[in-house]
Amino acid sequence: QPDFNALEVFERILKLTLDLSRMVEDLFLIARAEAGGLPMQLEETDLRALASRVAGDFSSLVAGSRASITVVPGPPVYAMVDPDRVRRAVAALIDNALRHTHDGVRVVIDATQTEQGATLQISDDGPGIDPALMPDLFKRFRRGATRAEGSGLGLALVRALVEAQRGRARLENRAEGGAMATLEFSRFTSSNAHPH
Repeated sequence: QPDFNALEVFERILKLTLDLSRMVEDLFLIARAEAGGLPMQLEETDLRALASRVAGDFSSLVAGSRASITVVPGPPVYAMVDPDRVRRAVAALIDNALRHTHDGVRVVIDATQTEQGATLQISDDGPGIDPALMPDLFKRFRRGATRAEGSGLGLALVRALVEAQRGRARLENRAEGGAMATLEFSRFTSSNAHPH
């Protein structure tokens, strides 16, 4: 008789099923966002406070590890966004940094008010991004050099969620090392953002 633990097999099957379900859900979300059919609850939102809440959501995940997530203190930074969609995008970027860099990665989030609206910057002190891969990383199923698990949909989801709010997402390497994602949002309601 082969020696196997039925519970372990069941847990592996369950995990694969949940991973597949999440991937299908993300693909559906991306497709709806790109088609302009994703409902948005737009409201004036303090992006710095939102980032602090997302960082807090990850606190138990990084507890006991050398990783850290810091939100730069400062005044409120307002933009007209769907807070749930922005929260999802920021969470995906933090998750990306924790999965695909070194164990003790430091993630720093900052928010800035601009003339047109606001920006959120999520940076890390990891190895940075291969410039040859940079143009493709926002595409579906594209991943950088990593041994970590993942669907390759995280960055595509970020871009779709941001652009559905008539925002802009971009990636770059920092001069001091590491990568930085910048999310730009308007201060004003956009007719293209499909509020409901």
